Parts: sequence; structure tokens; C-alpha cells
Amino acid sequence: MTLLLTTVSYASKYGTSTTYTTVWNGITRTYSVYVPNSVAANPAMVICLHETKGDPTGLNPPIHWCSKWETYADQYGYVLVSPVSTWNPASTKWYWDAFNLDYLFAAPPDDSGFIRNLIQTLSPQYNVNPNQVFVYGLSSGGFMAHRVGIDSSDLVAAIASSSGMLWAGTSTVPDVLEPVSVLQCEGSKDTVVPPCKGSLTAWGQKNLPDATVDDILNYWLSQDGLPPNTSGPICTDGKLTTGVYGYDALGADGVEVQYVLQEGAGHGCEPDFPATINVFFQSHSKVIPTGK
Repeated sequence: MTLLLTTVSYASKYGTSTTYTTVWNGITRTYSVYVPNSVAANPAMVICLHETKGDPTGLNPPIHWCSKWETYADQYGYVLVSPVSTWNPASTKWYWDAFNLDYLFAAPPDDSGFIRNLIQTLSPQYNVNPNQVFVYGLSSGGFMAHRVGIDSSDLVAAIASSSGMLWAGTSTVPDVLEPVSVLQCEGSKDTVVPPCKGSLTAWGQKNLPDATVDDILNYWLSQDGLPPNTSGPICTDGKLTTGVYGYDALGADGVEVQYVLQEGAGHGCEPDFPATINVFFQSHSKVIPTGK
């Protein structure tokens, strides 16, 4: 990836945010990097992935959507990287090329490869601890967080997805190379990406098949070598199972898969969930498989 242009740089008493424009897979891409003044010697890196954003013109990329996370970067001393997704003129929205959504784009943007390259390129620049690379996403970004965690499981320690499912369109998802800790949050009243319906209307598509919370949980438990869920399904007949508010599995090696239901919350588990995510990230360094 070749850096073409520094578009914006601003400094505050807490840190400096710089926005860059580059080209990946033949498509102009934008991302920002926020570095707090009190950055750690070997800082963690958090990749923050925005939700779907409507934009009739394609001229207003959601560059500053993750700026609210700068407070957490200041608190914990990590580098915050905020990539911007691709604008799709067919739906006039900015959103991510999550699992099985290639066909929605005239030219698939390879978001997974773009984000992987950002991790590999920026990590040595900022002396990032290779065992502390984390990915968070909301909604479409939550879908993408799962994809990055899977496609780059050799680089990512943990992911957190808020109202973002494992896949959409078809259920084809590859295996991981290395364990990844996962924190999944759903709002019980989310009608945008329903936790249990198994379909959604989004990105110009109606009744698009997608994963349920049980699909997410079962996939990651299996991939991380954790015991299957024997406490009963989270979803029953397309609705949340009464009395089930979460699930948590912790392996002896420290890998963890946790599901959290926010009762009464809608789409996104906001506003208090980011604080929970940052605590989760701080306690989950990369689990190195035996023999590596």
C-alpha cells in the first residue's frame, strides 16, 4: 500500500489525529490514525469499524465516526486506527464488504485485505505490540469485525461486534488459523439486525439471509477449541429464548467467547458498551497456539 496524501491532521492537548488517503485494490481509500500524547512504549492497536452510513453523493465519508474512541485511546495509551469503508453507488451508502457481500459491489473492494495491510504497515511504524491488535465494529462494521478476525486471525488478538453478524447472503465462512477472543453484543429490541431472525433488510436488499447469534456462538466456540454450548440455544423459533441474557466460555489458554444481551436496547448496544469492549480488549492478549 502506497501512501498518497495526508488530508487532515489535527492535534489536541490529548493527542494527534491524522487522516490519510491511499489506494488499495485500485480503489481510493481513507483511514485515520489517532496517537495519544501518552502513548505506551509498545502500544496496543484498536481498529474501529464504522456502521453503514447513507450518502447520496458519495462525497461525505464517515472519517470521524470513531473519534469518540479517542477518549479510550487516551485512557489506555493505544493507537486508534479508523478505516473508512467503500461507497456503493448502487445503494448510495458507505458499508463494509463483509463475508459473502462481494456481489453487492461492482468492483469488490477487498476490505479484509485493506485492513490486514493497515495492521501490517502501521504496526512497525508505531511499535505496536503484535499480541495486542484488536478490532471493534458496529452494525456493518460488526459484520466486518468478524471477517477481519477470521481472515487475519494470525494478527488479531480479539474482536468485538455490536449488532453485527458473522455472515450475510450465504453461510460460507472459512476456518481460523489461530484462536481469537470474541465479545458479541446484541440489543433485545434490535429491529435493524435482529439477533434471531436469520434475515435482514439492508444495503438495498430485502430478506437477505444472515447469521443468528447462535450461529456466531457455535462457530467461535468450535474455532477456538472451546466446549459447545450445552446450556441451550439463545434463539427459539426465531426469537430470543426467554431468560437467556448471555453466555461466556473461557479456555485454559485465556481465549474467551462471550455473548452479552442488553435487555431493552435497540441497534448497537450503545452508549455504554464501548467501555465494556475496552476492558475486554485490555484483558485479552494474543493466544499463541501450542507449537508455534
